Amino acid sequence: MTRKIIVKGRIPAREVCQTWHEGPLAVISINGPDQTPNPLGDNPLVGPVLTLFFADSDEADGMSRADAQKVAAFVHGLPAGQALLVHCGAGVSRSAGVAAAIDKWETGDDMDWFRDRRPNMRCYRYVLEALMTADQVGAR
Repeated sequence: MTRKIIVKGRIPAREVCQTWHEGPLAVISINGPDQTPNPLGDNPLVGPVLTLFFADSDEADGMSRADAQKVAAFVHGLPAGQALLVHCGAGVSRSAGVAAAIDKWETGDDMDWFRDRRPNMRCYRYVLEALMTADQVGAR
């Protein structure tokens, strides 16, 4: 079963969470290093939520391998086909990088994420590497 992955910016992500009614929605919430966590609304169909903090950068203040391992563990723990919302500040770079990596890992195809967005390649590489490594050690 193919997982629906939704990528949004910080404010539109809250709107999705407040109006979501299509079954359980997991959330990866990517915030800047000094931001408060994004308040995602109160909807009983929203959860679990993985909250991360890192800059939109390909440098040391960007996503760490530890962050990517948290994403991999989170995704591995979700039921097959569970919808996933990934958000960052604008919904263009960090969240698109994470979504592209998850899609590549699950379906072998990530091209849709590169058409309309600019995936952060550090996020993409680290998350794809973490997902594949977790597979190799039997997490899936």
